[in-house]
Amino acid sequence: MAGLPVSALCKKGHKIDAIASCNKVSLSVVARDDVVSDEYATLYESVIVFGRAEIVQDEGERWEALMALGRKYAPDADDGTEIEVRKDGPAAAVIRVSIEHMSGKRAKGLL
Repeated sequence: MAGLPVSALCKKGHKIDAIASCNKVSLSVVARDDVVSDEYATLYESVIVFGRAEIVQDEGERWEALMALGRKYAPDADDGTEIEVRKDGPAAAVIRVSIEHMSGKRAKGLL
């Protein structure tokens, strides 16, 4: 799992059905998007990755991924992350994306 984009979502629904039908995906991340109103512009940095999505089946890997996401978004939660993962983790699907290609861009003002 190290170094691969991971996401968690509900185990049922359109996205899961779409991955089962065709696992080709793209994922966009905007790291910065600051509006410069007097110039009618934005200072932005972004990347888009293209790859293959896989639903993680291994329970140990699922646990580690959910805990990593919890620690990222609630770093001060201490043992609260583990409580939430134990409570809501069984309903979550963890998706691993193997990157085949990626492209990034940034505003000229950030060069």
